[in-house]
Amino acid sequence: MRVRVTQLSKDGFRKEIKHIERITTNVKNEFKQLGNDTANEMRNTISNSKKRPGGESTLERAIDSKYIDIGEEFGFFVGLLDKLYQLAPYFFFINYGVSFKGMRIPGRGKQVPTGQFSPGNSKPSQGSFGQGRWQVGQGKYTFRAKKGIRPMHYIEKTAMWLDAQLNRIIEKFK
Repeated sequence: MRVRVTQLSKDGFRKEIKHIERITTNVKNEFKQLGNDTANEMRNTISNSKKRPGGESTLERAIDSKYIDIGEEFGFFVGLLDKLYQLAPYFFFINYGVSFKGMRIPGRGKQVPTGQFSPGNSKPSQGSFGQGRWQVGQGKYTFRAKKGIRPMHYIEKTAMWLDAQLNRIIEKFK
């Protein structure tokens, strides 16, 4: 934020300072709320892009926001990397359709850990494709991934939404 002060009396200067402090507090409050709203928007984008039925995914639960305020600098983070790597290490793969190492098929086409699809037919078959999510360790089945994951682009979609929200805040405080 830029502030330009012209010649003012002591009282006029104090009023300007109070006005700037009030605007700064309001902008900070907007950013706090925007951080939470952005995390919600990202979770909604992920939820709306799901190909298989089921409740909230691990990836959705791993998305949160953190507001920071260090003196004159303030802002927020969405999708804290430490938490994502711990709870949803595949987040990069799902967003971009490729791993950090450039793989396009999860596990390089190796056997998927034992599990089952849920809800729906627990045994993996062509006819039951897309009827549930793979639950590792809950069944006795396995399969070999043959197709790559289509990129979801939830980060980019949320960034476009965020850009519109930032423009709204800028207009509000012009």
